[in-house]
Amino acid sequence: MYSEGYSLSAISASLNVSKNRVRKALLDQGVALRLHSIVQGKESKGAKPASRNAPYGYCLVRGRLHEDPREMATVMDILKWWKQGMSHGAIARHLNSLKMPPRKAAQWSQPTVGFIIKRESKKAKLS
Repeated sequence: MYSEGYSLSAISASLNVSKNRVRKALLDQGVALRLHSIVQGKESKGAKPASRNAPYGYCLVRGRLHEDPREMATVMDILKWWKQGMSHGAIARHLNSLKMPPRKAAQWSQPTVGFIIKRESKKAKLS
């Protein structure tokens, strides 16, 4: 059935067995399983899966990350305040007091600021 194009789900439904049992039986017989998505194929070649959400300061354009000028200004402020000695929590409180909203959350948090600083610091080291 699998060689005729039936999916693991269709085979498991028609045989009334679990999909994992069908998968195991096919693998035990030496059948090469088809990839179920493009992302899975890329992962098998060692590439990272495609990001569905761009990190703060960036936007996705045709699957590629590009800097978002409006958000990048806030990222630069965060880095400047951190280099001046402000803690992650203090930066989050300062952004909230300035009424600068993050992209999705209701307000800035210490972990979010920390992730931005870590990512941008790592990016700077690679440059």
